[in-house]
Amino acid sequence: MAGIVEPSQPLKREDLGDKLIIIDARKTPMLATLPKGGSVKNTLFEIPLDDYAEPNTDGTPDGTPVTAFDNKAENRTKTGCRLQWFRKRTWRVGHVAQNVSDVAGVSDEIANAKAKCVV
Repeated sequence: MAGIVEPSQPLKREDLGDKLIIIDARKTPMLATLPKGGSVKNTLFEIPLDDYAEPNTDGTPDGTPVTAFDNKAENRTKTGCRLQWFRKRTWRVGHVAQNVSDVAGVSDEIANAKAKCVV
C-alpha cells in the first residue's frame, strides 16, 4: 500500500477559481443609475437657478412704441451645498492586504470594501 494518499498529502495546493460569488447579492438600481461625476474640485458646490417672471396679460396695440423694458434676469440666483463625508460604515484594509495579497475574485480590496459600505 502506498505511503502517500491524497486526503493527507502534505503541502497540497488549494485550487481556487478566480471568480468570487456573493450569494446574498442585492440589487441597487437607484445607486447604479445615479450619474457619476468627476473628482471634487471644491468643498462648495453651487448651482445657478433662474425662474420665469409672472405672466403679463396686458396687451400693447400694434404700432405703439415700446417704452418699458423688463429685466429678465431679475429672478436669477444661485444655491449651493457643501461637501460632506459620511462615515457611518467604516472599512479598513491593510497595506499588505491591498498591495501584496492575491485574492480570488477581488482585484482591489479597497474598492471592494468601499462598494460594500454603499449597500
